[in-house]
Amino acid sequence: SDILDIEVCTALAEAIDTFASHDVLHQDIQMHNILFAPKDKPVRGVCIDFGSAGFREENEAVDSESWQFGVNFAMDGARIRILFKKKGIIVPYPPGAIEPEIITT
Repeated sequence: SDILDIEVCTALAEAIDTFASHDVLHQDIQMHNILFAPKDKPVRGVCIDFGSAGFREENEAVDSESWQFGVNFAMDGARIRILFKKKGIIVPYPPGAIEPEIITT
């Protein structure tokens, strides 16, 4: 965590926050699914391994309420923030988001 900086972590968390708006749920946010480059002084983070991801197709008959339930259950944005918090990096939640009090990762 000494080499990670708040700007890189915030940018990654904000990118992950947009997944659901692109009809994607990662559903497996863990540190081994995050790459930082370059290794010695990261300037960007990348989320990898979408093998457990959920996708909503444009023609799929998933109503908005069901999709939102999936988004809330996956908690991709919250999970990355919790992982960063464990490393001593506090990334703020977006306006209107509710920080989960209990989560297991």
